[in-house]
Amino acid sequence: MAKNKIELQIVTRGTYLSVQNDMFLLKIPDTEQGDIRISTNQVHTISLHQDTKISTNALLLALENDITVVLQQASGKQLGSMISARAGSISTIRKKQALFSASSEVVEWIRDLVIEKINKQLSILYHLLYTQENQKKIIEKAIQKLQHYTSIIKETTLLSIDKLRGYEGIVAKNYWEVIACCVPANYYFERRSQHPAYDMFNCLLNYGYGMLYQQIEIALHKAGLDVCLGFFHTDEYNTPTLVFDMIEKYRFWVDYVAIELCKQEQIYPEYFDIHDTGAYYLNKQGKHIWIGMVKDFMAETIEYTPQNRHISRNEHIQQDAYALANYLRNW
Repeated sequence: MAKNKIELQIVTRGTYLSVQNDMFLLKIPDTEQGDIRISTNQVHTISLHQDTKISTNALLLALENDITVVLQQASGKQLGSMISARAGSISTIRKKQALFSASSEVVEWIRDLVIEKINKQLSILYHLLYTQENQKKIIEKAIQKLQHYTSIIKETTLLSIDKLRGYEGIVAKNYWEVIACCVPANYYFERRSQHPAYDMFNCLLNYGYGMLYQQIEIALHKAGLDVCLGFFHTDEYNTPTLVFDMIEKYRFWVDYVAIELCKQEQIYPEYFDIHDTGAYYLNKQGKHIWIGMVKDFMAETIEYTPQNRHISRNEHIQQDAYALANYLRNW
């Protein structure tokens, strides 16, 4: 992915994306900015929210230039995508992927994945330990619990996938209980609530994870992997279980951004619409702020240990997808 390429998020109701002189033409209603022309060289993904429009010519231009087009609900949940048929050497890798999923070695892959997820959750807790003095005892106790379960997972010789799911669930419960205690009172949440969210903090997480799901699915497809053939999460009809597996490595990035913004009290109630059911949804202003913060964080360059180089967090996801594809190809 080129450094300067962006994800074009089209959120505003009535916005229309078309083509003019082999460039994207973005028309945003009720704005003094005027029409915006965007080169295909500047974009890697186009995300369309509900009540926005795109022309067939724009779709064709995107696919011709290997630009993925994603359709999203107002909550940020991905509904579907259009991806160039040229992406990935799919058949060879998928054969190995299917064989690996039924092998005994898949348990070790899952073990490593769960340990990696817990270690990244621990990195969040250690960060809080040095910034939340008033919750030090609670955080230290949680760190000990997570380290305890890490040791169990590492040392148990005959682990099943169900056992690993159970340990992962116990760890998650302890982790979120601490996070709830560390955010300011007006962001407090009783538990993790997925779609829909019933508080501001969970709403941020759900939308941020939705952004990750989208990026991971595209990365896996480009690597030639079958997104519906996972190893850890339970198979379900028409469900991208491999995306659910891979996101476990990256959730802590969204957690960190949400925690820091709430600690700094930069997220306001007016960023949300609250339905009659009590469900929270980011509104236009909220999406603009939250999407921008997550995208800026993901664009930051950090060390990528396997290759001993510094790349963006976005590129981490793509390189990990290629690494998994190469591992399966050579398995």
